[in-house]
Amino acid sequence: MSGLLDSGGRPIARVTRDDDWLNNPDKWRENIPCPVSLKWFNTELLHLGGAEPNGKAHYRAVWGQDLEASVVRDRYEDRFVPRYAFRVIRGYQVFTNPITKLASALHQERITGIPRIYVEAFIPPEVAARSGSEKGIDSDGDHFSAYWPEGGDYMTKIEINDHDEYRTCFRKADDRGQNCHGLFRAPDERDMEKMRALWQAWQQMKSVGPNDAPSREIAAAAQKAAFDREIATRQAVMAEVEHNTKSFFNTHSPQLSDDPGVRSNGKFHFLKGNNGNNS
Repeated sequence: MSGLLDSGGRPIARVTRDDDWLNNPDKWRENIPCPVSLKWFNTELLHLGGAEPNGKAHYRAVWGQDLEASVVRDRYEDRFVPRYAFRVIRGYQVFTNPITKLASALHQERITGIPRIYVEAFIPPEVAARSGSEKGIDSDGDHFSAYWPEGGDYMTKIEINDHDEYRTCFRKADDRGQNCHGLFRAPDERDMEKMRALWQAWQQMKSVGPNDAPSREIAAAAQKAAFDREIATRQAVMAEVEHNTKSFFNTHSPQLSDDPGVRSNGKFHFLKGNNGNNS
């Protein structure tokens, strides 16, 4: 795939796995490098959000299978773990000392990340520690360690992906007991537009105190955004209903078979006609 360009006219790096692998969670059992370059996208994000006083970019794009690119503190195990872990396999491997003949077990852990690109926003230490920084015991009696995010932390803003027209991928993921990660795609101008909107909303939020009424322009924009979301939701629901209705009549059409039983009892054609001759 070398030589291809994304929708913004930027070069795309060679993909190391095909679409079937990238879009099939059952195959996510290894970590691969990001299939596309994030350099231009991170440059655009830096131009948008700037850098924090500590030099860290306010916005950054990371690859979910780069297990060290974005980590979160597990205060129950008192360690950092990959933020976008998808599958964790733990076990023990037994080794035998060739001299002493004594066996020992070595704990092993294999973590597979989510093969998607994420955009994160920096949060300062005082915000990152709002949930508490002291050690303690939760309501289930489990102990957790103290942790103060001295250098700040990052939080996920968007996951870059595509979903099918009727968002059936959500139902498929739900049937598997998983979150839907859509279809892999490279970042493009759609994502920059989304991040610009988030940046603008954040700037407006900072300029309004907790007891200040929002300006008429902000209130109108919020109302329009809510209205647009409602219209989009209704259109998606109606499109799905129309799609399911057509599928229902196509599936139950007596014209799908020449079997007389099917033609007279078309809705039962999946029972081989149900014409009384099938035991």
